[in-house]
Amino acid sequence: MSAAADTVLCCLNDNEKSEEPASWNVSVLRAFEDGIMGFFFDEGHIVTNSYLNECKQLAGETGKTETGIAKTLGNSLGADLVVILEVFFSEPEPDQNAVPETVRFIMYSKDGKPYSEGSEMAIDVAREQGDEELLDSFTIIGRDIAETLMSEL
Repeated sequence: MSAAADTVLCCLNDNEKSEEPASWNVSVLRAFEDGIMGFFFDEGHIVTNSYLNECKQLAGETGKTETGIAKTLGNSLGADLVVILEVFFSEPEPDQNAVPETVRFIMYSKDGKPYSEGSEMAIDVAREQGDEELLDSFTIIGRDIAETLMSEL
């Protein structure tokens, strides 16, 4: 990574199959995103974001693989680094919001080369917390993920 500020594109996804994710799931994704993007911003980088499905559409034919997404979007959008984060939710209990069980994350250079094999992390949060406290926990986890990714550079 260069001494100058890099541009970091964060692509997010969840395991929900519908076109329109549940509003709670979107809030959870945004909390992870806030943590990741906040960390990179605090480190002096330029940050931008998109949902993974939009990244795939923007990448076109090369959007079939994460490497293709990173290479295409890195070059066309000027992103030096592309972070891909997927959040996997459990089935919610009746009258409760779904809670993430695991996240998978990896960071690529703009030429599509991964900085690592990628990581998967179990999410262990107290489900008895209120929604705001849960979202704060996910933001903290997002920052931890970004710190892990930075250490791989």
